[in-house]
Amino acid sequence: MQLTSGIIIALVLLWILLAIGLAWVLYYFRSLSRDVNKGNLIRIIDRVIEKEIINRKKVDKLNKDLENFKKESLSDIRKIGLVKFNPFNELGGEHSFSLAMLDGENKGFVLTILHARDRTRIYVKNIKKGKSKTKLSREEEKSLNQALNSE
Repeated sequence: MQLTSGIIIALVLLWILLAIGLAWVLYYFRSLSRDVNKGNLIRIIDRVIEKEIINRKKVDKLNKDLENFKKESLSDIRKIGLVKFNPFNELGGEHSFSLAMLDGENKGFVLTILHARDRTRIYVKNIKKGKSKTKLSREEEKSLNQALNSE
């Protein structure tokens, strides 16, 4: 007798779980087909598919634009290194400096300004692939290394 009542209780619990699952499926289906009374379900699905195709084309275009932007932005200055120093003992403070400015492909220049009481000298050295054909001073090397490591 106890075995039979245990089986009946298990079947009732199973039936309740199935009823809850069926109710959830019906609720979900009704939420999907809410506007079906205004039109054919096939037409509604076709419209959703058309919108998805349009959205996919827009996303593809955005991805292409982003790739073009990344390629174009490689030529923008994005790496900077600055070293201030005092090359002459006659002045106090660090009024001279070397400034390295590089793009995404490590092309750019190192600008060095040497300031003394009676004159100021300016030097520019080109940088390609992170290197200079012209010998760099210690301060210029330091500013270039700062720029190369700044990204």
